[in-house]
This record gives sequence, C-alpha cells and structure tokens, in this order.
Amino acid sequence: MNADRRSRPGVRSAALPVTQQVTQQVAQPVAQPVTEKLVLQVALPTPLTRLFDYYAPLEGVPKIGMRVRVPFGPRQMVGFIAGISSSSGFASTLKTAYKLIDAQPLLPPELWDTLNFASRYYHHSLGEVLNAAVPTALRDGTATKARGVPMLRAKTGAEMAVLRGPAQRALLALLLSGERSDSELNLALPSWRAAFAALKRKGLAELWIAESFIPPGLKLAGPQLNAEQADAVSAIAAGSGAFSPFLLDGVTGSGKTEVYLQAAAAVLARGETVLVLVPEIGLTPQTLKRFAQRLAVPQVVLHSQLSETERAYGWQQARSGAARLVLGTRSAVFAPLPNLGLIVLDEEHDGSYKQFDGFRYHARDLALKRAHSLKIPIVLGSATPSLETLKAAQELRISTLYLRNRAAASRMPEQFVLDIRGQTLDEGLATASVHAIRQCLMSGGQALVLRNRRGFAAQLECITCGHVEHCPHCDRPMTLHRAAGALRCHYCDLRQPLRMDCSACGSTELTALGVGTERVELALARLFPEWPILRVDRDTVSTKGAMEAKLKQLESGAPCILIGTQMLAKGHDLPDIALVVVLGADDGLHAQDFRAGERLAQLLLQVSGRAGRASRPGKVLIQTHEPEHPLLQAVITGQYAPVTELLMAERRATELPPFAFAALLRADAIKKEALEAYLQSARQQFHDFNPDTSVQIYGPMPAGLAKRAGRYRAQLVLMSNRRAELHQAISPWIAALHAGKKPGNVHFSLDIDPYEFG
Repeated sequence: MNADRRSRPGVRSAALPVTQQVTQQVAQPVAQPVTEKLVLQVALPTPLTRLFDYYAPLEGVPKIGMRVRVPFGPRQMVGFIAGISSSSGFASTLKTAYKLIDAQPLLPPELWDTLNFASRYYHHSLGEVLNAAVPTALRDGTATKARGVPMLRAKTGAEMAVLRGPAQRALLALLLSGERSDSELNLALPSWRAAFAALKRKGLAELWIAESFIPPGLKLAGPQLNAEQADAVSAIAAGSGAFSPFLLDGVTGSGKTEVYLQAAAAVLARGETVLVLVPEIGLTPQTLKRFAQRLAVPQVVLHSQLSETERAYGWQQARSGAARLVLGTRSAVFAPLPNLGLIVLDEEHDGSYKQFDGFRYHARDLALKRAHSLKIPIVLGSATPSLETLKAAQELRISTLYLRNRAAASRMPEQFVLDIRGQTLDEGLATASVHAIRQCLMSGGQALVLRNRRGFAAQLECITCGHVEHCPHCDRPMTLHRAAGALRCHYCDLRQPLRMDCSACGSTELTALGVGTERVELALARLFPEWPILRVDRDTVSTKGAMEAKLKQLESGAPCILIGTQMLAKGHDLPDIALVVVLGADDGLHAQDFRAGERLAQLLLQVSGRAGRASRPGKVLIQTHEPEHPLLQAVITGQYAPVTELLMAERRATELPPFAFAALLRADAIKKEALEAYLQSARQQFHDFNPDTSVQIYGPMPAGLAKRAGRYRAQLVLMSNRRAELHQAISPWIAALHAGKKPGNVHFSLDIDPYEFG
C-alpha cells in the first residue's frame, strides 16, 4: 500500500465529523515491531479518501469486511478492515487496533464489492460509504444478533379486563388469538407499536425470537394476468442466472405491481431472496399491503421512519436470511440479503432515490451495480421513466417491457388544458374547475386537486411599504401557515409567530400572496360545505400511519375532495377518483433547473393517472396561463413518448445529461468573500491537476438558493462528454481538496451525476 493513501492515525483532522465517544476504558496501544503482526488497512468514517494502518490485535483472525475498534487521536472509532498486509510505511508510529468486533465479515462479498465501487465512483471515502450502508446501531460496534424472526405474543394470564385504551385492547385481542409478526400487525393495526410498548410495560405482552415463520393463510393468488403482463413475467424469469436489466414501461394503472409480485413469487419459490425498492415508504401503502398479503414469506421493511433499533433489527434479519423479502426506500439498496435473486425498483424516475446530503448516491444506479455483480434480473418500473433510463433502453443496454393498456376495464382519462388567462380565480380555482368538481361530486365520484405547494400562502407582504417577511438565515420569503399561526421557512425550518403588523413600518395592512394547499382547502370547504375534504401534504401526514389513515377514508367510495401536493401522485391506487384538477402547473414551465420540464411532465402524467382507474371514466384539467406551451400540449396526449421526444431534443441540443456527464462541487461558508476565494482556488487547482483535460469547469456561481441557514452557497459545475475522463480529472483534485485547508469555515461536497444544478 502506497504511503500517499493514508495519514498517521494518531493525528486528528479538523475536517473530520464528530464521532461518538466510547465510554469503556481500554488500555493504550503500544507500537509493535512490523515483523510480529499483520498490518490492517482500516476504512474509517472520515472524508479523507484514504485508509489508515494499524497492527492487528493479538486475538482473532482478521478478515476483510470485519469491523474493528481502533484508536484515532484521543478517541476510539469503529472501522472496517479493507486490506491486510505484512508491512506499512508508518511502522515507527503505528498503533495496534483494540479489538476485532466480528468473527466473520459483516457484509456479503457482492455488497462489499458494490460499496467499494460506490466509493470510487462517487469519490467518497470507503469509511463514509460503509457508514451509510450500516445501521447506526451497528456503527458503534454493537454485536450482530442470532438468526430468528421477531414475534409478538400475549403473556400467560393476560386479560382484557384490565385495559381501557382502545388501541391496547385491540392489540391484546389479536395477540390472545395467537402470536403475530410485525408484518401481520402492520396490516391489521398500523398503530400497534405504541400500544405494544404500553402492554409490555404492564407485563401483558412480550417479544420473542422464533426460529422461522410462515404467515398463515397468505398465498400469491390474484387477478389473471393479461397478455402483456404475462409476457413481462416470462421475460424476467428467462433472465434468471444473468445480469438482466429490464425497464417495465407501463402506463398508470397497467398492473406493474402484479408483475412485480409474480416475478418475486417465482424467485422466492427457488429459495432465493428479493429486494423491492419504493421511492417513499409512507406514500405507497398499497404496495406494502399487497406484498405482505400475497407473498407467504417473512418480510421486513427498512426506511427512515423506523427507530434505530428497528432498522438495525430488520437489517440483521435480512443479513441472517430470516427475512426473505426486504421492502424499503433508497437506503434499503444496502440490505445484505443472502442469495439475492431479484431486485425491483418501482417508480424508477422518482427523485427520492437520490441522496441529497452526506454520501450523495443514487439508489437506482447502485441497485443496477448490485444486480450486475450478482448476475440477476433487475426490474425498473415506471409510467414516466427518467431520460437516463430511456436513453439506456434506446441503446439496448436495458431491455424494455411494455404495458400499454390499463388492467381490467379501466381506461386512460381524458386530459385538457384549461386556459385561465384573464380569469378571476377563487384562491387559485378557475370557475370551470369549480363547476367540474361539483359535477364530479354530484355524480358520485371523488375529485383530486393538486397544488404542489404547502402552507397557506407563499409570502406575506405589507401593502403600505411593500416589505416581505424573509427568513433571516435564508435567501427566501417565509411561507404563511395560517392554521398554525406562524411563518415558516421551508428551507431551514425556522418558525416565527405570525404578527398582525409589519415588522418594517408597523402597518396592519398585510396581504398574503400565492396559494398553497391550506388556502385551497379553505376555499373548497367554503364552496363545497356538504362534502368531506381531505388534505394530504407534509404538514398533515408527517406521523406514522397518517397517510394510510387519510387514504382509508377514500375506500368507501363516497364522494369527497382530496387536496394535496405531489405526494398524491406517487403509486396510489385510488379507484374512485373521477376528476383531477391541477393548479399552478406554470410554476415548472420556466424553472431554471435543467430537469424542471422532465419533473413537471412526470408529475402531471403521474397525478393524471390517479383518475379513471376503475370502471368510472376519468377527466383531467390542467389550469395554465400558457395553453399552447409545447410541453403541456405533449402531456395532454396522455402519452409519455411525445414528452420524451421533446425533452430529449432539448437535452441533446444543450449537451446536458443524459447526453453529457456532470459533477458539482458545492461549497458554503458564513462569509461570502471566503466562499468566493475558496472556489476560485479550487478551480485553479483543478486546472493545475488537469492542464490538458477536455472537461469543462464553470463557476464559481451562486447556488439556486444562494443563502441557507445562515450560510452562503455557491458551486463549480464540471461537464464532459466522456464519463471516464470526468472521473479521471476529479480523482486527484478532490483528494487534494480534502487534504488541504479550508479557510473561513468553508464546507464543501462533491455530487456526481447531480439531480439538479441548484
């Protein structure tokens, strides 16, 4: 190992993140002669792109992939063994590792290889990448637990009579009828966790670990596949035993989930395991429910709403093989499933698969890498695929499976642009939209109103002096949340009490500008007092089970109005929605970000797909001041192909992804001058390292949000027509930036394949 790949482990870097102190006392290590011990190259969770050398401890046999506890300056840290050798360039100062934590490598070989690839590709240290892949509860050296399946049961002598709370009574009644798995309880009683904690404190219920478990009475049976679905399932099965990437390009309501289920069932029948990724776990309750109901194998769910203990337990269930199917959000791409036979990634176009801070990876791309390493099929499903995936399909690097028709008797909705130029709107609602909603309700249907902006109004302005209340820490106006009586910053989450006078001149003549979901909800309640109105946005469904509870109110099929943000466009099967009204579509037509048009088209087509999914015909109204805009005209065809032809032509002409490759060096600082100076220096360093490269570098330029949480933000953009050349140019440059000093409290991060240039 070359000496330039690591630094002295006893020296602390100012750029290192704070790590948890270990409380137990461990004897100080002593230097050992190089001839007596093996040397471990350890990956530690620091931004420095290097490994750190330590002598192996006296006890245990080290293997690559094991966790190890080591001294690091005045602290102890837990890292992973990434290499083993017989010598080191730091023999005179080398310390001995304290302890090998694992008896065997923590991660399976293919996942270890994928994480090493991710470290190289995204130019993050291997320690940081491993830290992102392993649950927090295991990063501090907690021992992995034995194989088994968690089950809940009532304790002997438990009686209903002692309970008064309805949730506790409901849970105990279930447990008295027999032990239950968490997946069963998620279906029967979504709020069971708090009730179980109370029963456990009262000595009425307990958790125990079963050796194995098959949910009783669950089987695959389901609707008869149509010809396109059957062909898709057959093609996926034929891809077994080789890297077989598929794009399942299916219109909304075409039965993509049924294809996933049938393909997964065949893999599970062979004794293999399955990984299913969804963009946001709280937004796809039907997917969770259908997998749990239809596949008779132990399953675990991995996502950020779980407690750290729950995530660690689920991760270990996957690692041990006790869980046969893992369903989760982007971080579940790191689930260490043994004998993995199929990966499914639903709504592959969704931006939620991109990690926007820390280790900035894309779950779709790492899922493809895992499938390639394992030589297994992977299915990327969407009604509106990303342009990157479509380009790969056009180049035959991905096979396309089409579902062109809706399943059963449902038909695609009729779509119309509603010209609102010169019209007086009632809190964003055109007269024609109000009339259409009334007709829908009176005919027994349900209506969905999309406004992709939460809160009451975008800003509060003084009529007297024109002052707008801005966040003191960000470069944006505060959003008015009238029900909460507050102004909120949607970027740093600062909250201020709502005052009735202007903070600049004292005038009480204030006006709310812009329309958010809260304001539309109040207008709909005034216009339609006789019908229920449900609002779905981050403010109303932030707690566990809240989204499911909202959607459950729709199951009766009774007429009602659903109002919300883009959360409503993702993966929901709402069979009684007969009308969709889109407000504020123009917001995305002229946004600066290069993906704005793609995101808008996907949102419009996805939310339109909520209408007409059963026998009731559907209708979509898109309110706009630009009815002739080419993108909107392409969208109202109801087909995605005209949209992608338009967007692909624009990207090709402007040499933007997917027709070029990009990286973004983002930086922020308290002082604007320090930020500018640092990025100018970084740009010069790039040229110093790459005097002859064809990679283009632009900037420094302000970020889309030039100030956030009290820090100024700016960036450098790197572009190239060749991916390999871009990475070759970045590698020595980013290593030097990490090793160098950052004056003025400057922070920086590198984003490979950025989702947006903001």
